[in-house]
Amino acid sequence: MRVSQDPPGEIPHIPPSAAAKVNSAENLVNARLTELQSTFTAGEINQKTLSVKLLTRKSRQPVITNQAAVPAVVNSASVPSPKVVDPASSTDAPSIGPTLLVQPDIPFQQRAHSTDGRTLIVLPDTHGRDDLQQQAFDYLRAKQDWVFGANTTVISLGDTIDKGPNSAQNVDALINRSNEDGIADVVTNMGNHELWITQWLENPNKLKYAHDWIANRGGAVALQSYDRFARANPDVSSFSLDGIDLKNMPLRELTAPGGRKSVVADNSNGFYTRLYDRMIEGLPTRHLDFYANLQPSTRIGDYFFSHAGADPTRSLDDQGLGALTWIRDPYLKFEGQWLGGPNTVAISGHTVLRQPLIQENKFAVDLGTFMTNDFMAVVLQNELVRFAIFRNGAEPVFTDIRGGFDAGLFAPHFDRSLVVPNPKKR
Repeated sequence: MRVSQDPPGEIPHIPPSAAAKVNSAENLVNARLTELQSTFTAGEINQKTLSVKLLTRKSRQPVITNQAAVPAVVNSASVPSPKVVDPASSTDAPSIGPTLLVQPDIPFQQRAHSTDGRTLIVLPDTHGRDDLQQQAFDYLRAKQDWVFGANTTVISLGDTIDKGPNSAQNVDALINRSNEDGIADVVTNMGNHELWITQWLENPNKLKYAHDWIANRGGAVALQSYDRFARANPDVSSFSLDGIDLKNMPLRELTAPGGRKSVVADNSNGFYTRLYDRMIEGLPTRHLDFYANLQPSTRIGDYFFSHAGADPTRSLDDQGLGALTWIRDPYLKFEGQWLGGPNTVAISGHTVLRQPLIQENKFAVDLGTFMTNDFMAVVLQNELVRFAIFRNGAEPVFTDIRGGFDAGLFAPHFDRSLVVPNPKKR
């Protein structure tokens, strides 16, 4: 049953001071729901639940109320209990009921999410780990081959390069996915690591971009992988690091008028010019096209894909590249509805977490592949949501949302203890 387009009655106004006088927004929500339950039908209660929650939400977003398209509350006792699918057995598309986009401590809400008729395979940060990218696809083809078909799209959330050993090979594998059976196309979003290399490729005189990427962000490892890739594939790449010492890049010291000193890249001997020319002339053409055509973000149906997330104070249609590639806590802490997409689920990587953060408004799914050997992929097919999780050599797990919560695999709320410390800058 869906909510009526014009539910009777208006939700009582809650002045801002009321929310400030309670210790917990959840207490206020529960109190208002108790009052509403005696007045409205079950379908209407669901709509009012969203409105009251948003009124008490501590966010900078305006209140969004009266969403007529939100389906009714489903009694959790009547919903089939999803389970972790046995990874050892092949299966068709699981028929264990609609996936619930929920946090386990609030009433379950069954929402109709759309992928515009497509099946989406979503890949978070792989950071030069072509072996784990391949492991994910090998598993899906062997055990979950229903995900492949004429309408299947692969979506990369960015950070395919740097840190891991095989950036060039990883990019090449991702590009070539579009030629595989059962994959219609590949959509690639820009991560902060692709942003560094593209900034230099587009601005060869901005030596800060070059030095920062190579010396501090894992770019040296990426260039070394391109050198190996060219030796193995001389027909498509002529890139070479011969005579280029990435461990001793030329620098010079500058002194500001106030006496503050800084170290900057020094191109007096043409080091950076030579390296740039070799990249432009020698990297595979399809890789240069890959970097030139990365998307800041992607929206398909009710899903929003970006590398780092989104700024919750701005519409999803008006996000800056800095937020899309860099944002962390403001996005991860936000549990409200998105401006410009109140029924939208954002899916991101970027911040390495001990457990995937699975909430009604977002999935944050970077498990730190390059340093943990853990990886996951998300499969979306309209309201069907599945996760393939690969934990450092353990047997893969294929699960839906409730099964993941039941197994203790997912985190319902963000706090800093979820973040995996990174010994180097990201």
